[in-house]
Amino acid sequence: MSQDILIISFKNVTKQFDKDNIALEDLSLDIKKGEFIFLVGKSGSGKTTLLKLLYLAEKPTKGNIFVEETDITKMKSGEIPLLRRKIGIVFQDFKLLSKKTIFENVLISLEVIGIEGDKAGERVKKILSAVGLGAKLDKYPEQLSGGEQQRVAIARAVVIRPQIILADEPTGNLDWGRTREIIAIMDELNAWGATIIFATHNERLFENTHRRVITLENGKILP
Repeated sequence: MSQDILIISFKNVTKQFDKDNIALEDLSLDIKKGEFIFLVGKSGSGKTTLLKLLYLAEKPTKGNIFVEETDITKMKSGEIPLLRRKIGIVFQDFKLLSKKTIFENVLISLEVIGIEGDKAGERVKKILSAVGLGAKLDKYPEQLSGGEQQRVAIARAVVIRPQIILADEPTGNLDWGRTREIIAIMDELNAWGATIIFATHNERLFENTHRRVITLENGKILP
């Protein structure tokens, strides 16, 4: 891990959806390049909102968020795609396209950022092989198990070679065996240099891992 290089910094961030719904309140948080962080808390604690603020699916009500020293809260809409090239997002519900093959589902991530042709195809094959799906390129999502679908979702997120990976409860629907597979993949991506924020409510995932754990409760970080 790069001990003294900050890649993400929240400065007094509040996100309020309406008068009675404050998702995050005066939150400050620094994350170093190369960290693997578990973001924990009960449903409604603010985990998903924090992740959405990082890729600008939501904007803060107050405060500033820096990614590599750039204040993303001041970004114009046309600059957001450039930010998202740095960030891979893994969702709990996979969000795979049912009418496209596994290969095509992953290829889309590269096409969106302008990488096409043989170069894109080879990169897709390489990442699918890395997550153990090299023999299933032509399969459709419904032909895969839940664990395999989640691995496709991870491949789709990381094929762009992002500096930051945001995982929002990616193992919430998986059994323990499949969950351990996903954690192993994340460990490997982290070893390659990716900064990972892994949101979960499952304490088994971070017991005895020596990873940094950030606990949210009612939109605030617990000491």
